[in-house]
Amino acid sequence: MKICVKCKKEMKCTYTGKLAVWNRTHCYAGDEFECSDCGAKVLVTTGRSFHEDAEKYKEKENAILDMDGSL
Repeated sequence: MKICVKCKKEMKCTYTGKLAVWNRTHCYAGDEFECSDCGAKVLVTTGRSFHEDAEKYKEKENAILDMDGSL
């Protein structure tokens, strides 16, 4: 369970399979959660990266969280 610290509400999963991308190729798979009260969002990822060409995901709306602005 993910809980919003500000609102003390359970955060709901709003997007599964989102990639956090660092340096164009280091990807962390994760799920995006949002607080229904204040709208705060978090991306909960795995602790281990994998190498992937993230360019192919750019066409999917909201599929990438570009960590360093290189995409």
